[in-house]
Amino acid sequence: MARDAGGGRKRSVRVRSTLPPLSALCARLATASARLAPALSVRLRGCLAENVDGYIFEFTHDVKRNLVPAFAPPNKSASQINYLPKLLESCKLLNMEYDDARCLRAQVKKPSIAAKETLLNQGIRVIEPPEALRILNQRTDLSDAGAGSVMDLF
Repeated sequence: MARDAGGGRKRSVRVRSTLPPLSALCARLATASARLAPALSVRLRGCLAENVDGYIFEFTHDVKRNLVPAFAPPNKSASQINYLPKLLESCKLLNMEYDDARCLRAQVKKPSIAAKETLLNQGIRVIEPPEALRILNQRTDLSDAGAGSVMDLF
């Protein structure tokens, strides 16, 4: 464990993720930050955050154009298979226009048959209303405090 400026011990930062590269990045960032001068640690975190944030814009594209086709058998196109339905539907929910997402969230907050029908009308067939609500709450423009991390969903 690293020591703080007063000689006491700092608590280690642990990140729970099902994505090994994300866990590794967070662990290495914590280790580097503990060893760097505070000003350099801030610069490192800022630079990495900017790079990760820039990648997020490409996430849906990567899912649809790279990840889904990787699971397609050689004799079928990616549009003919549905191996990652929750991932694709999650991308759809996370990339909806703000007003549409806000209205959808209001509908799925109320447990009813109408909530499921609303999801079906949006092309969301696999994700159930409670799970859709959890995903919609991950949007920074819709989220409530304490909504948790989107990584906890998968």
